Amino acid sequence: MLVALGVSLLAAVAANCFVAFRLTRSLRQLSAATGRVADGSFRKPLVVHSSDEVGDLTLAFNHMAEELREVEEHKQQFFSQISHELRNPLTAIRASAQLLLRRPANLLDAKGRHWVQSIDSSVDRLLSLVTRILDLNRLRAGVFPLELHPIELDKVVARAIDVLGPRPSSRASSWSRRRRARVSPSRPTRMG
Repeated sequence: MLVALGVSLLAAVAANCFVAFRLTRSLRQLSAATGRVADGSFRKPLVVHSSDEVGDLTLAFNHMAEELREVEEHKQQFFSQISHELRNPLTAIRASAQLLLRRPANLLDAKGRHWVQSIDSSVDRLLSLVTRILDLNRLRAGVFPLELHPIELDKVVARAIDVLGPRPSSRASSWSRRRRARVSPSRPTRMG
């Protein structure tokens, strides 16, 4: 009887170890697949080994990963289409602005030339942004690897301040000019 008890205890421990090993193996696979989904490199669905709760969890995980892949593909298509749709009119605006700037100086006054130059530089910035969006989309798709290099932060900040710095509104600017004109001693004042 003692032998039977020992054998049954050994069988129970062996069965328990087998179940625990199977359960932890499935959970380790799910854990590793979760990391691959976070990296964006999960492509193959996991094989379902059982029909229990862990098997159900694996099926749900595979479904979630497939949905995430579809969402990512739609997002990449969206960015690609938007970028191309923005690039076409921006290129036409840029060409028009450059044609206006190539005209003889007497056809555009200084203010008009300034506005056309502003349009041209703004279009350049927008085209650069569209190119960066396309590059980011390609990078996320894995088309080309990311190359890291140091930047000079002071130059980046200076450029941002130049681009985004305070600009007087047209109303404030015209008010300032009218005020200077009234106060200016070189202008004779009229009475009466």
